[in-house]
Amino acid sequence: MATCQGEAYLAQQLESIEKQSHPDWVLHVSDDGSSDKTMCIIEAFKARMEQGAVDQKSLTEGTHAQRVRIHMYQGPQKGSTENFMHLVRLLGKDACIGSDDLFAFADQDDVWLPKKLEHAVAWHVQERRADATLNERPMLYAAKTYWVDEALRPLGRSKTPKGPLSFNAALVENVLSGNTMVMNKALIQILKCIQVSNAVWHDWSAYMVGAGCEGRLFYDEEPCVLYRQHDKNVIGVRTGWIEQWSRLRSVMGGRYKSWTQANLNGLQDINQTLGSDARQVLRLYESIRLERSAWARFLKARRLSIRRQNRFFQVFLYVGLVLGFV
Repeated sequence: MATCQGEAYLAQQLESIEKQSHPDWVLHVSDDGSSDKTMCIIEAFKARMEQGAVDQKSLTEGTHAQRVRIHMYQGPQKGSTENFMHLVRLLGKDACIGSDDLFAFADQDDVWLPKKLEHAVAWHVQERRADATLNERPMLYAAKTYWVDEALRPLGRSKTPKGPLSFNAALVENVLSGNTMVMNKALIQILKCIQVSNAVWHDWSAYMVGAGCEGRLFYDEEPCVLYRQHDKNVIGVRTGWIEQWSRLRSVMGGRYKSWTQANLNGLQDINQTLGSDARQVLRLYESIRLERSAWARFLKARRLSIRRQNRFFQVFLYVGLVLGFV
């Protein structure tokens, strides 16, 4: 969990983690210099969980309660993505994790539904039993979310991604919510190799790792998180016409181009672990952007297969590649 000035909603999120039907979890919190009550809330939660573990141990020796721990770290204070990637690097050390460990991103302002972890763990276990090679390959679980307002009143639910969760889609758009992701050790070990400056969003990078490194990805239609929408969301849900127009302006203004370059740099950080198909798509995509003439970019773009969810933005992306503003 990455935190920063999170006192308004943090207690509800911590309570929802405590109430998970899958009880075997450890919480690692990196705080980006909060000056409100964030740290006090986490300290109180930590003390209560540790006291509960002591009480449980006195009743039943060897239960899961003894393994529940809350670890706290000082964040880099450079935004949520760098804070999450900071945790990935800390937990990606071989000495810190076991071969069967799983990892979930937790936002400070959401509420996890009780079976969030149970459903994700069940999928990972089932897939591993069916294919033993998956222990060495990235595995990524993601799911739908319920959109709610600040008071947790329902606003709707997230959309199901169109088409397969493939690299040619992940390269140009993130359709998976980081607050639903549950990953295996193999994915974390690759993700930690991406330089922090080359990660636009931590969850987008995780999606590209899973899709590009011949991993196994799954999207659960059952929502697992109450995704709170408020004016301080780092990303949030943006589906209206005003938001879509804002996206177009950001593309024309160069922000998407800078994001693209950062993601391409990040993929170069892990180039040796990418699958052959992903490397081929990556090389073509990079070569198009390096061509000086629009005609040369157009000829190469005809061979490129990339896919966005929205058809208009799909066409717009190809036009942007040819004209040089992507």
